[in-house]
Amino acid sequence: MSSTQQTNQIPRQSVEHDDKPKEIDPRDRAAITDGLSDQSNMELLSKAGCATKRNRLKDGSSTRASPAPESRSSC
Repeated sequence: MSSTQQTNQIPRQSVEHDDKPKEIDPRDRAAITDGLSDQSNMELLSKAGCATKRNRLKDGSSTRASPAPESRSSC
């Protein structure tokens, strides 16, 4: 067996029995945090837009032109 074949054979470990704490690279952690923040912000803005739309419909002031199709949300 050649040396490259030997280095490519990594012993398989059971994921179920791997109790060691995992370390996340600080750059990866920052990217994850940014992604979650962006997702949360989008959700909050979407909910705020839906609430505004409901209030306009309730008040009967929805006589404005409807928004472009790509900006409509499913409220």
